[in-house]
Amino acid sequence: MAAKFRLVSEHLYWWPVDVSMPDPEAAGKLMTMKFEARFKAVRESVLRAKGTEISQIDNPNERVAQEVEQLLDVITDWRGVVDENDAAVPFTKDALREAMEMQWFRTAVFRAWGDSMRTDVARRGN
Repeated sequence: MAAKFRLVSEHLYWWPVDVSMPDPEAAGKLMTMKFEARFKAVRESVLRAKGTEISQIDNPNERVAQEVEQLLDVITDWRGVVDENDAAVPFTKDALREAMEMQWFRTAVFRAWGDSMRTDVARRGN
């Protein structure tokens, strides 16, 4: 039996993120690192308005900055993120902002967030 739909003021959910990045050991190869992000659902009207606002920005650096701010607003936690000693990295907005400086991380998070909002991708299990 399907769960009842709950209309809540804030919907938070976990979603897998696969980060493809250059392999430090194998030249010209990519490796995939995984973690989970907890996203905050955003109303579609807000997404459309923000998307329109961002699309009108001509400066690519400013556009990326606004996209990062958008992600900072919707990511509320992570799990499976570790440092170079395999110690868990606690989630903070500063740590997330630092990770967003890496294009492959930012791209992976944006892709995962988009996939989480598409029911056909969610049904496939990402």
